[in-house]
Formats: sequence, structure tokens, C-alpha cells
Amino acid sequence: MVGIEIQTPVSTNMLMEFELNAMNGALGLDFAIGNFVAAFEGDEQKAVENIFNLNKKNLDRDLAFGLGQTAENDDDLEEAEFYFEEDV
Repeated sequence: MVGIEIQTPVSTNMLMEFELNAMNGALGLDFAIGNFVAAFEGDEQKAVENIFNLNKKNLDRDLAFGLGQTAENDDDLEEAEFYFEEDV
């Protein structure tokens, strides 16, 4: 990845489409990654794919958490607690 400069802009719509595809049970994370990578120029695709490969375990865990599931082989997954103050 050293020496590769990504010129393809990443829009909010691309990120939202990635999330929707990843969370879709019929499509899933691998499809979402492939679809996202395909949006880049040919000489950029390998670098973008490598970034996903380096972060795939975290993406799997985050996706499972977002879907309310436990990630496979991840006993350390902690559930976030959110507290909201009621307006008086």
C-alpha cells in the first residue's frame, strides 16, 4: 500500500450502500466489500481490498454487534451501554 495514492472520491452514498449491503443477510460483508472495491479505478482496487483485509475481523465484529448478534470466535465482544437524560 505504500506509494499508492487513492484518487477515487468516496461519497457518503458509497458508504451508506456499503453498510446496507453488509447488513443485508442475502448479500453480506463479502459482497459489500467486493461492490465497494469495484467502484475504484483498477490500479487502486488492490490497495483498497488490502485495507479491508487488514480490518475484516473488526468489521465482522462490528457488523455482528450492529445486528445484535455475537461475532464468531469473539468472546471479548462488549456490549456498549447508552444512557440518556430525560428532559425535565
